[in-house]
Amino acid sequence: MGFLPRAAEAGKTWAYALAAGAALAAGAFAGTANFLAFHVVAEGITIVIAFSIGIIVSNTYRHLKCGFTLVIGVAYAFAGCFDIAHTLTYPGMAVFPGVGDNLSTELWLMARCLDSSGMLLAGVSIGRRWKPSFVLAGYAAASAAAVLALREGVVPVAFVNGQGVTHFKVYSEWVVCAVLIAGLLLISRRRGYFRPRVYRPLLAFFLASVATELSLTLYRFAGDFVNVIGHLLKVGAFLFLYRAVVATSLREPYELLNEKADLLAAANRRLADILESISDGFFALDNDWRVIYANPAAAARFGFRGHGAQTGRRIWDLYADVQPFYDQYHKAKRENAAVSFEAVSPDTGGLVEVNVYPSPDGLSVFIRDIEEKKKYEAELARLDRLNTVGELAAGIGHEIRNPLTTVRGYLQLFLSKEKYAEHREQFVTMIEELDRANAIISEYLSLARTKAEAPGEGDLNGVLRALYPLLQADAVRAGHTLELVTGDISAIRFDEREIRQLVLNLARNGLEAMEAGGKLTISTFRDADGEVLAVADSGGGIPQEVLDKLGTPFVTTKEHGTGLGLAVCCRIAARHGAKLEVSTSTAGTTFYLRFGHNDFADRSIV
Repeated sequence: MGFLPRAAEAGKTWAYALAAGAALAAGAFAGTANFLAFHVVAEGITIVIAFSIGIIVSNTYRHLKCGFTLVIGVAYAFAGCFDIAHTLTYPGMAVFPGVGDNLSTELWLMARCLDSSGMLLAGVSIGRRWKPSFVLAGYAAASAAAVLALREGVVPVAFVNGQGVTHFKVYSEWVVCAVLIAGLLLISRRRGYFRPRVYRPLLAFFLASVATELSLTLYRFAGDFVNVIGHLLKVGAFLFLYRAVVATSLREPYELLNEKADLLAAANRRLADILESISDGFFALDNDWRVIYANPAAAARFGFRGHGAQTGRRIWDLYADVQPFYDQYHKAKRENAAVSFEAVSPDTGGLVEVNVYPSPDGLSVFIRDIEEKKKYEAELARLDRLNTVGELAAGIGHEIRNPLTTVRGYLQLFLSKEKYAEHREQFVTMIEELDRANAIISEYLSLARTKAEAPGEGDLNGVLRALYPLLQADAVRAGHTLELVTGDISAIRFDEREIRQLVLNLARNGLEAMEAGGKLTISTFRDADGEVLAVADSGGGIPQEVLDKLGTPFVTTKEHGTGLGLAVCCRIAARHGAKLEVSTSTAGTTFYLRFGHNDFADRSIV
């Protein structure tokens, strides 16, 4: 799989090697054919590279993380000035007649001292920062000292025409080589600071520079072949430096920008995917109230239905002055503070929670449907009220029942005595009222129970058939008809006594809710979720204001009702892990007891 890419890379390397070899051969031929022209071209190339480094550094030094590139740029800029003087004073140029052959060689040495010291100081500067003015002043002072030394003639002779380089020139080149090697060692120790495409050309630069200096200790005259090779090596060394510093400095910022742009685009895609996938609505407005983004949930459910995302349109053109949205959005923008509120969605009509976050560019709005949340909160509040009533019942129910039992006993005693015969009717009424109070207390105490008796698997249809005669008698007394429809259902685990009480409560509520001639239907069936018990009447339905409070203790529409019967039914359903639902209209009301998965709930209702 990786053979073809490796072969292509190897082919490219060989192509570069052949091109470099051809260039060296051509340079060597040109140097021997016309050394002066060759010298001007070779030095011109290195001078352009040196000043390119200096120009790049002068424009980027504020952004450099350490002094490495700064020192190289300053050193090579000053060295380039000496290389220009070296080229112009070279024998045969005739730019400065009468200067002799030695001055050009001395200027060469000054340039090599500056650039080699620059590479050494660059190695020291890795991880450190220098003031540009400090580095510039240092090299300006060194250059001025070199010019002054040349002018005063204190620099030893470096080249003698007809004899070649002097011992001073040779020793100076060795010192330059030593300085370059020291710089190479420093950079090699900190190679982790450099990317491979920078470190490798730097390494090649040092090796080519040392070879250059060593070869230029051997020539005897200007056109000597060793001198040609030395200048070719110098051009090669500077080309490696160009690749390491100039090309990298020009290319890396764009590559880094492209890399950051790709990362930013990927981050934006991830953010967009998140916003697109969340079920909450989110949209963004600019400072002119234009919609600049809306996720699908916002577009479909909260304020943009039928309009799509509507990006570019003002939100108030879509929904003019919708309160409290209008005031709250303006408040968030005016006060530059987050705003949270609840309101009715202008599209869905459902209750939503809105969170508005201002920014310099506009507003970010999150909208969440809280209809279900509010229902759960209302249910929890209702159950909490039931629990409170249950606790109260547990505390006082027995204490009330005991004295009532005593009073009822004495009333029965008085009722049996002849001397109280004239008050018999009043005693009977009092006993009936005490029995009614006792029944209320019994229901009241049932609210205090948090656990049902140990359940057993039973036949719900059998329980209904056993209750049918009793309920039929109640229906006939009230002038109604009763129908029992038992379906094919599985056995259910339940507390028979409690289920009997629930059926009696629901059935008697239905009988009392109908005008004469009504029909009460009790049925069982199985749906996708499990077994269902339904009690349906043909009354006038439950008013909305009562429906909202259904199951709350002491809420009743009956003249002599206690408001505890349905609360007890809710409690029983909860203890059985069942769900009590209601469906009502002007044609009647149906209560459904859904047993779900038949899991018996032995738990407190809170």
